[in-house]
Amino acid sequence: MVSELQDRLSAFLPLRDEEQLFIETIRADHQICPELITQDEDFAIKIATHPAIHWAMKQYQSAK
Repeated sequence: MVSELQDRLSAFLPLRDEEQLFIETIRADHQICPELITQDEDFAIKIATHPAIHWAMKQYQSAK
């Protein structure tokens, strides 16, 4: 079900390679690397400290 949703959403909201790598790095390496998707230092700090991203990372850690 999740993969089907991802497939359908990708038609409307395609991810750039950098964005996909950002997500994969969170899931596989449990690291937040905002420099993959932005050069803006202030925005990178907001991404790195965002509670939802930390929550998602913990979800992937506990699932393994």
